[in-house]
Amino acid sequence: MNSLLLIKNEAQKQILKTVEDVFGDGTLYSLNYTCDYRLDDMLKFDIADPIALIGAVTKLMDLNPIPQSLMPGLGCSAFLAHDSNGHILLGRNYDIKHEMTALLMRSAAQKDSIPSLSMADMGWFGYQKGDLNDGKHDNSLCIAAPYLPVEGMNEKGLAICVLQLMGCTTHQDTGKKKSITTLAIRDVLDKAGNVEEAIEIFRSRDMVSTREGFDYHFFLADPSGRSAVVEYKDDEMHVIDADRVTNFFLCDPNGILQVGRERYDAIDGILRYREGRLEKEEVLEVLKLVSQPSGGTKGRSNTRWSAIYDLTDLSIDIYVDHQYQRPYHISMKEDIE
Repeated sequence: MNSLLLIKNEAQKQILKTVEDVFGDGTLYSLNYTCDYRLDDMLKFDIADPIALIGAVTKLMDLNPIPQSLMPGLGCSAFLAHDSNGHILLGRNYDIKHEMTALLMRSAAQKDSIPSLSMADMGWFGYQKGDLNDGKHDNSLCIAAPYLPVEGMNEKGLAICVLQLMGCTTHQDTGKKKSITTLAIRDVLDKAGNVEEAIEIFRSRDMVSTREGFDYHFFLADPSGRSAVVEYKDDEMHVIDADRVTNFFLCDPNGILQVGRERYDAIDGILRYREGRLEKEEVLEVLKLVSQPSGGTKGRSNTRWSAIYDLTDLSIDIYVDHQYQRPYHISMKEDIE
């Protein structure tokens, strides 16, 4: 079993002992998070970078001091469709260059919050394939998993995912409390019941991008079929009604930087031809079509996982490392398998 050297609290230790290797190959882990991660207290901090996030987690969760060696060392596509039964389906590829392992976290009901399922890229904290159950690494930083989601869905069927942009770095400073991408996603998952409520949460915070030369936008969808993209350009927030997105600004669709345009055009053509109607198997085929291969063009991201969110029956199918023949299915109505 991996060590937990930074953890003092016995309840926190018991949570981290629920880490389970889903496929037995270290590509996807699950975590059943049942203790209070104190989101309302976290939102009182100005979180403008990952170091500030770690500092706040250390203070709020009363961790032992974090050694410097454990400090933290993205393409993507998403779209919305509906199937013949009227289910609203969100397809998502998570593409990134760095080595990582995925952590699926189920959050139990927190005070005044909505239970959710979320996916975290533990590579941002230095964890790679197989690290979380190799008997060598310390898993203490997994206690911060609630604040590392890159996508997820809550019990209301509200889904959110983040996608990378280039050429603009957001540093809003209007006097509101600051937030980084993953903290904003946690805030939305815990508190928003639909797209409009999620947009209002974004309006209530100053957004800060943590990587110079890069920015991010957020794809939102709910069971009504409503979807939107929230993005920031020149420190101004924009909301675009859209049901497909990759890695260029939708508020400036003809801008000079057209990263991910070929993937966008492929998705756009299929959705237009099918009038937005795709069965789950067809959503997977689209995700495969626009996925980015491992070991491909130098500098290009690799699709680390693909996911299909059914916002109607509150379930997710996750496919890791291009292993499309072995989905991991989980429902909000069931315990983690």
